[in-house]
Amino acid sequence: LSANRGAGILVSTGFSSWPLNGAGIVGNVFIDCGGTAFDQHHPSVSLYVPGKDIQGLMVIGNTIRASAFSAIVVAGTDKGGLLDATLAENSIESPGGDAIFVRDSVRGKLALVSNKITVARDKEKLVNQSKPELLKLDSDLR
Repeated sequence: LSANRGAGILVSTGFSSWPLNGAGIVGNVFIDCGGTAFDQHHPSVSLYVPGKDIQGLMVIGNTIRASAFSAIVVAGTDKGGLLDATLAENSIESPGGDAIFVRDSVRGKLALVSNKITVARDKEKLVNQSKPELLKLDSDLR
């Protein structure tokens, strides 16, 4: 999948949606995804919880190569729902930004397990801006 303007995949509970339960993003290959649509920096995979909850989301066994910006961004809003997600056994190679970026307004639980990440020296594998009182982040990234 290659998308030069927006996210390769957006999982969101915006737009008056129902809560999301048990979805999976499994076994995909994202090449050169992300971009600057609507004057924003979109990642290859965007998880956005502005409304209802996202429960049981599994992002497993994907390959993300050469994202325009961050490979995966997790974001919410102050009045957004709760996130319960696992990112496991994904391969992230040479993103243009930090590999996984967790914004400060995310609430709920996020597990990062056995992800293989290669980044440039000036990039981070994980940037976590979340508040510990709002998000329980379990990560084996070093």
